[in-house]
Amino acid sequence: MKGAPCVVSVAEHTGWAHLVCVAAPGLVPAVVARRRVTLIDSGLPTQPYEHDSTAMREDEADALIAQVRRSIEARTSDALTRVVAEHGNPNAKSDASVALGLAMQAAGGARANVEINVDSVGDADYAVAKEPWFADAYQRAREWADTTGWRP
Repeated sequence: MKGAPCVVSVAEHTGWAHLVCVAAPGLVPAVVARRRVTLIDSGLPTQPYEHDSTAMREDEADALIAQVRRSIEARTSDALTRVVAEHGNPNAKSDASVALGLAMQAAGGARANVEINVDSVGDADYAVAKEPWFADAYQRAREWADTTGWRP
């Protein structure tokens, strides 16, 4: 069904996500793809801020979290790129915009996850201390958005 408009839905979980693509060729909705994708490289912790980094020095914990973040960014980009390549119209700028929007939503979800779980970390100042990281991630997403002309 390549070429039919396609909507991508993402249900993110810890370290993986379900992607479902729905198209409506002839105005009849149909699932054209359903897959589970890995969002983090093997061997990396899925919740480093909550478990693996608690006994580390702050600089070590920050380095681990940065490594996990880079892995998630790369795996998410790979998964969305594959979906767009397989089911999107290669001439449609909107496909890239949708992928960007999903990536920005994933970053927002990660931020919310830290805020929700900050009490279990045992450091009430953790979310405040990590705000520069979130601001940087959002700024990088905005810069990517500028290259596509997409606006949230």
